[in-house]
Amino acid sequence: MTFRRITPEALRRTHANLLREHNELNKQMASVYLALAVLNQIIGEEWVTRHILPGAKPNVLALDETDHLSMAIGHTKIIDLAEVLYNLQQVEG
Repeated sequence: MTFRRITPEALRRTHANLLREHNELNKQMASVYLALAVLNQIIGEEWVTRHILPGAKPNVLALDETDHLSMAIGHTKIIDLAEVLYNLQQVEG
């Protein structure tokens, strides 16, 4: 799998675009949308759709929308994964 690197400027631009296009987003949801954008860029939309988005086969990363607590936990996992992959993208191996 080829990973696509994200520059800090691209991250800022994506965040600004999200806020401009979705001005109704609260801070948590803006973070989730940004994390999903990072994951889409680094590992691909197909992987994100298959493993994370609602309707994905149940797994540790699949969003569970059954209640607010499950959604908050899922959002945290997605944000954490995106942050780790973003921070490790310069590491070889």
